Amino acid sequence: MKLARTLVPALLATTLAVPAIAHNHQSASDEPLAAYNIDLSQTSVSGISSGGFMTVQMHAAHAENIVGIGVFAGGPYECAGTGGQSSNVLGAMNTCMAGKASASDAIINLNDSAHKNEIAPVSAQHNDKIWLYSGYNDGVVKQPTMDALDTYYRELVAEGNVYYRDNQDAGHAQIVDNSHGQKCVLNGGEFINDCDLDGAGQILEFIYGDLKPKQAPENLSSTVVKFDQSFYFDNNPNAVMAKDAFLYVPKACAEGEACRLHIAFHGCLQNAESIGDSFYKYAGYNEWADSNNFVVLYPQTSQTEGALPVPGEPFNPQGCWDWWGFTDPEGVPANYATKSSVQIQAIWKMAARLAGASTQTNDAATEATSEALSLQAIDASDNAASLVWQGDTGVEYNITQADAPTGPFTPVNKSPITSSSYGVTGLEPNTTYYFKLSRVDNAAPESDAVAITTGNTAPECDPTYGTLSQHMMGGRAFASWGLVYATGSLDYLGTFFGANSTDATLLKKAALYYTKGNCPENTK
Repeated sequence: MKLARTLVPALLATTLAVPAIAHNHQSASDEPLAAYNIDLSQTSVSGISSGGFMTVQMHAAHAENIVGIGVFAGGPYECAGTGGQSSNVLGAMNTCMAGKASASDAIINLNDSAHKNEIAPVSAQHNDKIWLYSGYNDGVVKQPTMDALDTYYRELVAEGNVYYRDNQDAGHAQIVDNSHGQKCVLNGGEFINDCDLDGAGQILEFIYGDLKPKQAPENLSSTVVKFDQSFYFDNNPNAVMAKDAFLYVPKACAEGEACRLHIAFHGCLQNAESIGDSFYKYAGYNEWADSNNFVVLYPQTSQTEGALPVPGEPFNPQGCWDWWGFTDPEGVPANYATKSSVQIQAIWKMAARLAGASTQTNDAATEATSEALSLQAIDASDNAASLVWQGDTGVEYNITQADAPTGPFTPVNKSPITSSSYGVTGLEPNTTYYFKLSRVDNAAPESDAVAITTGNTAPECDPTYGTLSQHMMGGRAFASWGLVYATGSLDYLGTFFGANSTDATLLKKAALYYTKGNCPENTK
């Protein structure tokens, strides 16, 4: 029986303990990963769906070394709950995926974990860069949960350090601008959607500032390689991780040049077992990594067989990352979002190994230039803009804004900016704005004005993606003589004779009234 391509089936059934069994040990001489000249303190992380939730957890656990994150369709810290896996699975379904996440509850949980020394100090996140994305056709993780994540991070990080794109018509997906992706509005498939937006590049530039143009795929200096990641979780079945993972190392990094690390988390049913090389080849990171000296780590989950859990055996049929506690034994407090989580431990061991040959120092300063500044406006939603530039260490900046290229320009930031990107908020839809960048010390000429036009506000929309059986269980559809119809509209959805393989996106128009299809497209 083919499982639906959503988070739901795995959540419904994950209520049994995963027992510990004897581990197979390898010697240090067999370590699969090489060490590179990577500054671990400049690490960034991103993820989609369960990988988005895992990104937030990894950030909380190791914020001293993570400088920024990108999240597609995730949610705030410990959104699913702090109890055992049986109670957390209900929180994951009925709170997080349903769009009912609470930013304030997440911050309470975050501070509690930090107080117990289970994660990094909360203050370590203050200067980090946060790039967020939620398409309004997302029928898996409802957009209000990402809204809560936006609120959560604006409480935690400095002014201007968050950019949230929420007005595009995308389904639940990794967002790309290459032909491998399916139509932007869709849910399902490989969960990689071509929305004419380079999500990977947007993330990396908002975190690190203006980068060199990405390399063409056909001109990459290297190829993705496979390695044995079981070494890093000691073959512990509680990890529910695959034996093999993947790594992209540009030629320059392999030859010892200074590099940085980006960790990219796939979503449920996006591991290599499910979609082959699609995520680690087409998610968009390798092209930017090649021209800007990033090593990209693609850790992998494992995917168990069977639609229902079997007592005494690991259970992860969707190949999800653990964001509600399925790696925790039943009857013990939640551990999935802490440094000691089996998955987080394993991934950070990989990161530390990759940075094992670093010759870089954290106090290295960039020589400030007196040349004119170059500001780039790389993206805009309906009410926000993402600005990036090549910043110098130790230099403070100001941004000004105007409605015309000749001004008048008024200040945007309340405090000096010490980084090389800024998320401007409070803009009006369908309006052109002009921005300039200057140094606080006036030691260099200010930038020329750059313009960007905001897009349309997202339409009201309430999609749900799932199998026909899930829609029927939720009252969104019903069966008559083996034929399935949407409740209210009577839109024909397909045949049903106990199978669980047909997927559909249904839109709620009113109480007990659903239609088949997607929300209106929005190309701006």
